[in-house]
Amino acid sequence: GFHAVSFVREYWSDVFEPFVAGIARGATLNPDVACNRHIKFDRFTAHALALGADWAATGHYARVAHSEAGGSALLTAVDADKDQTYFLAAVPQASLRRSLFPLGELRKREVRARRMKI
Repeated sequence: GFHAVSFVREYWSDVFEPFVAGIARGATLNPDVACNRHIKFDRFTAHALALGADWAATGHYARVAHSEAGGSALLTAVDADKDQTYFLAAVPQASLRRSLFPLGELRKREVRARRMKI
């Protein structure tokens, strides 16, 4: 079933505050990269697994190849115009091993067509 959870405090401390501090130092940071690493592929994934999920799936346009040896490789999306692997590059291997990216095999027009059928 559906389970609601909030990671507002974690986002504030793990993403927003470091982003503001970095900007103050003159750094060029991308908060989306930090959000994926710390919130979606750390806190969210751990929460989903603790609830009994086998995988955590997101709507990112990317692909992942899982090997029998236990490693996982981040691959570009089929739709190169929508590829989001840049934003996922900092995701730890342990999180990638438990991740699925169902949109990565589709082109945006295919996603829109499927949405219209719902």
